[in-house]
Formats: sequence, structure tokens, C-alpha cells
Amino acid sequence: MIKGCKDLGINLSEHQVQNIAKFLVDLQKWNKAFNLTAVRNPRDMIINHILDSFSLNKYISGNTILDVGSGAGLPGLPLAIANPNKKFTLIDSSGKKTRFIHHVKTNLLLENVTVINSRVENLNNKVVFDHIISRAFSSVARFLELTQHLLKQQGSLLAMKGNISKNEISEIPKSWKFIKQHDVHIPMLFKKRTILELKIMEEKFGSNNFNS
Repeated sequence: MIKGCKDLGINLSEHQVQNIAKFLVDLQKWNKAFNLTAVRNPRDMIINHILDSFSLNKYISGNTILDVGSGAGLPGLPLAIANPNKKFTLIDSSGKKTRFIHHVKTNLLLENVTVINSRVENLNNKVVFDHIISRAFSSVARFLELTQHLLKQQGSLLAMKGNISKNEISEIPKSWKFIKQHDVHIPMLFKKRTILELKIMEEKFGSNNFNS
């Protein structure tokens, strides 16, 4: 794992490596009872969950990050462990998944993590974020629709995808600026991974009309 992290430009302290290991142990235990992830093998968890989550790291330059549809805390928990000075809010509508995330937060003393059990569209915009991230949460257009009210001006939305079609990209509303499609290589993962980076057009910022 350490080599894979270094390949992604991430240098973890011994304490951070231990926290990642504790997270994986908890994930395996809880997974037996609550079926949090289809990935069962510890090595596969490192590749498909930890290293895959870390591929986002270089794109989160801001200090506040919202992880939408976090599931088993991915990618939010690994990123929070690696970035103790950034604040992460992890939201999921599943109670069993947010209970697991809260357990890990408490067990690892992650003071930079907030856990919310809710649907993202129900969050008010009193708190907005520098980055909104997701890992195969929904179609890109749907993701934008549900979260645009929570993004800071000049903030970015980062959608992690496997294969993405031209049709899905063409459905991105004109109110959004498509910054870049980042094709990322995950060490030891022989699948295509893509990160789409988008921002709200300045003249559309604050508009409630998503399709304008």
C-alpha cells in the first residue's frame, strides 16, 4: 500500500498507515454483518478502495470537502486520514453506512470528519464547500443537479467514474463549465478510472435554474 500511495504522490506517516489499517480491519468486520462493499479480499480493498480514493487527493486543494453517497466512507475517510488539516463532511442516506462511518471516526479520533445521515438534496446551503466529490454516486448530470446549491463560488465538483460515455458528458448542463476529464492510473488496478472536474459558470452562480 505504501508504494501505491507514493506512486500517487502521497506520503503517509506511520500513524496514518496504522489508521488506514484499522479502517480496513473495521470494514472487513462490519462488512460480514452489513454488506457495506462487494469487495471482500483485503488486498483488493487496498487497491479498489484506498488507492482509488487517494487518486482524488491532488485535485482537492481547498479546505472543505463534501463526499456525497459516501457508502462505507469512500473516498472521504482515506482522504480525511491523509489530510488532517482539511475538513470532510461525509453524507449517505443509509443508516447502517453512516453508523459505520461514525464508528471509524470515533475509533480513529478523526476530528476533521462530520457524518450526516440524509439525502444530499435535503441539505440546506448554510454551509457550502470548496469541493464536492463522489464515487460512482449517480449520472454526472444528476450529481450536479442534487449538489449545486452546496458548492462555493470557484469551488469544483469532482466525479469519479469508470467508463464514461460521450452521451453522459453531453448531458452536462450549460450552466456548468467542464474543466477537464482526468484519466487516472490506480496502481495495480487494471481498470479505467476517470475523474471529471467541473465548476459552475460565474454568471450562473447562485441561480436556482439548473438547466439555464
